[in-house]
Amino acid sequence: MAKKPLYKSLYFQVIVAIILGVIVGHYFPSGTQLINGVEKSVPGLGEQLKPLGDAFIKLIKMIIAPVIFCTVVSGIAGMESMKSVGKTGGIALLYFEVVSTIALIIGLVVINIAKPGVGMNVDPATLDTTGSISRFCGFSILKMIRMIREELLIVLGTSSSESVLPRMLKKLEIAGCEKSVVGLVIPTGAAGVTGSGFIVMAATLAAVGNIPVAGIDRFMSEARALTNLVGNSLATIVVAKWVGKLDVEKLNDALNNPAEVDRKMLEESNQPQLDLQKS
Repeated sequence: MAKKPLYKSLYFQVIVAIILGVIVGHYFPSGTQLINGVEKSVPGLGEQLKPLGDAFIKLIKMIIAPVIFCTVVSGIAGMESMKSVGKTGGIALLYFEVVSTIALIIGLVVINIAKPGVGMNVDPATLDTTGSISRFCGFSILKMIRMIREELLIVLGTSSSESVLPRMLKKLEIAGCEKSVVGLVIPTGAAGVTGSGFIVMAATLAAVGNIPVAGIDRFMSEARALTNLVGNSLATIVVAKWVGKLDVEKLNDALNNPAEVDRKMLEESNQPQLDLQKS
């Protein structure tokens, strides 16, 4: 089978789009213009194109609620009994609670001992926790990250893990997780609000008096979204294994050959078009 050209790869297209965005922002910056004797600021090309990017993100978020609802319903419907629903849901909630607590403890210990900078240790600490859990469950988190590399790049560009939710549902099914488990666990860990750092800081504004991270919140939001996606993917695999609904052979094949997973996803996405043409 011929290998897919590089320019057709989703991660390559995302990287090119990010580079083009940097170039546009650098070479077409905002400036000032004399209008009727008054100097007024003129937005750059990047600012003028911002509504297009915002519209794209809002369109994606518009379908997230029905996707999550239908995913949860199909996940529950796919269970053998209500006992299985309660067991899977309970283990998923327990997993998120325990992992969040461990990550919080690691973060508090590191920040009090090493004192790196407020909040800067949170994401690495969470990744350390998920890495230990993946190794305990018998697979490498680095291989899992390689398997979801395209989705990670999309999240990097959109700053929202919600933008890849439909792709992750399908990819984790191909990787051996039963559909019912994927439908229950992935929505449980779905991210909330992009730029949530401002909401978190609202409680301290009265004491601080300003917003010191306003200029870098975009980068922090990307880090939170990336960590959220990795954590949700890991949680789905771990919970599926704990409840006995993980095909380990499929998982190993997917981790060792992520290109094959992408090929299967491409075939499934093209199948409705082929069926329509035949009809």
